[in-house]
Amino acid sequence: MVSDEQKVWRRLADAKVSRRVDSLTVTGSSVFADQEIEFGAFTVLCGLHGTGKSFLLRLLEELTCNYWSSDDSPPVVTEQPGRFVLRATSDGVPIVRAASFTEEVGTRWDPQVEIAPFAHILRPESMLRMHNIWIRSGDAIRHREDLYNFDSVEMKTTARDREGIVRILGLDYTDHRMWDTTWCDRSPIPLEKLRSSPACAEHMFVVEASRGGRAVQNKTMSYAELWVHHCLGAFRSPCSDDVLLIDEPERGLAARGQGPLVAELARLALANDVQAVLATNSRDILARVPPELIRVLTLTASGIRVVKPERDDQVALYRNERPELRGIVFVEDDEAAGFIDALLAILAPGLIATSEIVAVGGATAAARIVKDLSKIRRVGIAAVLDADQQGKTTSSDGRTLCLPGLAGPESELLSACVDRVDELSTLLGKSQAEVEMVFDQIRFLPHNKWIPFAADSLAVPQHVLRRAMLCSWLADPVKRAEADDFVVRLQTALLGER
Repeated sequence: MVSDEQKVWRRLADAKVSRRVDSLTVTGSSVFADQEIEFGAFTVLCGLHGTGKSFLLRLLEELTCNYWSSDDSPPVVTEQPGRFVLRATSDGVPIVRAASFTEEVGTRWDPQVEIAPFAHILRPESMLRMHNIWIRSGDAIRHREDLYNFDSVEMKTTARDREGIVRILGLDYTDHRMWDTTWCDRSPIPLEKLRSSPACAEHMFVVEASRGGRAVQNKTMSYAELWVHHCLGAFRSPCSDDVLLIDEPERGLAARGQGPLVAELARLALANDVQAVLATNSRDILARVPPELIRVLTLTASGIRVVKPERDDQVALYRNERPELRGIVFVEDDEAAGFIDALLAILAPGLIATSEIVAVGGATAAARIVKDLSKIRRVGIAAVLDADQQGKTTSSDGRTLCLPGLAGPESELLSACVDRVDELSTLLGKSQAEVEMVFDQIRFLPHNKWIPFAADSLAVPQHVLRRAMLCSWLADPVKRAEADDFVVRLQTALLGER
């Protein structure tokens, strides 16, 4: 059964926010390689330290800056040479803005003054700087020193919003109220213009609640409490920015709250039609986000490149991490283990990267081990028996499967290649006569010696030979359909509903 969170991720993968940044093209940069970086409705940037995550967020913020007037000096995008072209969409209207920087002329902008959408970075340091100077006095919000022109609007929170805070912080509030305060520190601006000028106005959220029988507000809340309210409030603000950029949302937050935080941010982004771009190195956050929403920043010889991974294990690979073990498959013998390894390498490489295949010495042993370990929940457990065991063993929980085909794995591979020796010889880079001679000698050996003998005789690794033979086996449409069905059932047994 698909959970509500999984439904949110699936919808975000295809969502088109009405006001969004679509892509950023970089050329001639001393930081990034020449490339086009695409952004979705919800994009998570990750990468090792020094790979430009925060720098990329600053580029998006400055390239979408709305000038207060045509006479204002535009911001300096970067002091690193390069040309940047941002493509955005505002209510169906495509928008393009370009800027370039050279040491001789500084930043050169295109003639366009106004642009939408407007992107803004949420930074913990700016939130902490302001947390103690906005207070609630009586029934009104005011600045402690009355320095700024500001407007304040109370935000409505739902039961679902409060549930999300509990899951993230582990704190249950009562009498929870929150205000969105919009203020300006550049020049006096009439109140009626504050909420229509995002480039000149900043948001601060004032919170008041009861926790454990004690009243709490901004100046008595912890760092994590303030930061979580600040992030969540930005998505629900009546004056929310079009694109929210969040740098390291996990800062100050316990590990067990980081996954629920990104799940709640995703829900609010979808519900409020707000695009979000996050930069993080949190494993708990990355484990929660589907790979199609992740962009990995990696350093190459030509500069930093932003890579779009296709599978969970690729995110770990790009970050130089060992993929998390998520499943264990028990099989009859080494030949079955080699068959499954080659099959998954072709049809489900992400699954093989996060699973361990263990040969236990027979069908009875494999089925018994899975039955004994049926209560394990931290990793998926499955037994895969040879195809000739079909009908002999049953499993009500779907954890005991049989390989596709009718015979043992080595017999299946050999029978498929007898009539395709020419194709196999091409894949292996050997002559057809050489392959035929080896196959002729195999018939004098026990079946478990077929693949090792052939690989040794042809001077190729066993995994290379198995994969080539499996390609011939999969060329049969019936076998391919059986293999696809097997992979789906194995994935369900190990990982549950995906």
